[in-house]
Amino acid sequence: MAGLESDVIGGFNTFIENQRNIDGRVIVTAVLFDHEYELLWNGINAEKAKLTSREFSYKKVKEVIKHQQERYGWEFVFLGANINVAKEADSLGICRDDAYSFKATKAGVADIYGLVCEAVTMKRNK
Repeated sequence: MAGLESDVIGGFNTFIENQRNIDGRVIVTAVLFDHEYELLWNGINAEKAKLTSREFSYKKVKEVIKHQQERYGWEFVFLGANINVAKEADSLGICRDDAYSFKATKAGVADIYGLVCEAVTMKRNK
């Protein structure tokens, strides 16, 4: 997604601002991962933080996700471009209904953040 960095950051910041304007409490953690992971955001009021990357297998990530879902009631959203997001989300223990695909374009990035903001808002209003 080279060349879309500012669009992704802008979309994410807009998402955070929109979620801040909704009554109730939400904690957002954003993680970028492929063969490694990088913690991009930890908590809605936290500063952007970059940690040392570590390698994890699908199995390990799935275990961590399951633990957080069962112990803390966390919900996960999976975003991906140019991949089978349903398959990837499922392999990590994330519900296929919470997997969103987008085109790696400026318009695609803008659209996905709008869609995810709506989805998270609906979950919060349950």
